[in-house]
Amino acid sequence: MFRSGPDEIGRSWAIVARLTFAFLLASALAPASVYGYIDPLSGSAILQALAAGVLAGLFMLRSYWQRVKDVFRRFWHRDAE
Repeated sequence: MFRSGPDEIGRSWAIVARLTFAFLLASALAPASVYGYIDPLSGSAILQALAAGVLAGLFMLRSYWQRVKDVFRRFWHRDAE
C-alpha cells in the first residue's frame, strides 16, 4: 500500500512551491500587452501541429502499453507452467 511520510509530503510541497515561483516569475517578466496577430494559415498550422502531437503521444502510449502487457503476460504464463 502507498504510504506518504513527511519526506514525500515535503518534496511535494517543494515542487508546488517551485512551480508557483516559476509561474509568478514568468508572469512578472511577460509584457503587459502584445501587438501582434496570428494569421489564419499560421493558426491552422499550430492547431495541426498540436493535433499531431496529441495523436503521436497516444500512439506511443498505446505501443508502450502493449509492451507492458506483454511483460506481465510472459510473467503470468511462466508461473502457470
